[in-house]
Amino acid sequence: MKGWEIAIVLIAAFVIGYYISFLLAVIILVVYFIYKTKKITKDRTTFQQAWKNKNIEYFKSFGSTQEEREKNIKKIFDNNQATIKSSFLYSYKYGSVDYDICLTQSRNLSIMDPKEKEFLKVSFLLYNNNSITPENFNYYLYAFVNGNGKAALDNFGLQRYYPAIARVENNNTADKYMFENCFKDNQTVISFSQNLNDASVDSAITRLMTLMQNIKES
Repeated sequence: MKGWEIAIVLIAAFVIGYYISFLLAVIILVVYFIYKTKKITKDRTTFQQAWKNKNIEYFKSFGSTQEEREKNIKKIFDNNQATIKSSFLYSYKYGSVDYDICLTQSRNLSIMDPKEKEFLKVSFLLYNNNSITPENFNYYLYAFVNGNGKAALDNFGLQRYYPAIARVENNNTADKYMFENCFKDNQTVISFSQNLNDASVDSAITRLMTLMQNIKES
């Protein structure tokens, strides 16, 4: 084989090898991206479901049957001494980063405004009677326990989900904004979550009264 022929073969082999390597790198990158995206989605779904069930599990602690729960709910509110808890989960996106904000707050019935307490009791009884959905119960439980920021923050958690492929500085910018403006201290966390959920006491009362009227008319 002549020298120029060998050169052509070598050049061809190099070019083919280069493109094969490039193609393999692209395939590996795509596979990794798909795997990472699916894992993030799965992990997030599991985490969200666990938090969404917290209030329902708490509700079940009032009794194993509808009759038992109704009796205990009325007794607890009549005694006016129990501490009621509420867990909250909200998903929020800032920039390219997804956040799951979760917290548990509590407030004793003895320090609640009578109107807040009465509507909270109604929420428990309506849910026990299957008259409102779990989503509605979660909302009312949060709003009336929170009481426009008067609840104690028992714990707070934050899950961050970065894109599978993203610039680190973009993620850092999003985190910096969120921590400086939304999660700086307990009161900021409570205010931020209340605003996200449109869960002021007045809003919750208006929604609950409308819902009760619809139930009455149906």
